[in-house]
Amino acid sequence: MSFIHRAGIAILVALAPSWAVGQADESRLKTMTVDELKSLYLACDRAAMRGLLSPAGIAQCSIVYEELKRQAFDGDFEKLLAWSRLHPGVRNTAR
Repeated sequence: MSFIHRAGIAILVALAPSWAVGQADESRLKTMTVDELKSLYLACDRAAMRGLLSPAGIAQCSIVYEELKRQAFDGDFEKLLAWSRLHPGVRNTAR
């Protein structure tokens, strides 16, 4: 298991208590570094590909996606998609 994957899982676990009651800690996401957001995004993507996300988890991961897109890619979906395609195990198709 790579460091990035372990870090992403650790972040998911840290956010899980607030997610369990359906509340995203958006202020926490806004204080995360871009690298932390990327790790969390990749962990969300892997969990989604394995069918491990609840409806609440899906909603929370979409908030992570939006924050990462805003902070790291100037709000540009195409830039985020190009970056995500560089990571093995991440979906390589846009839907």
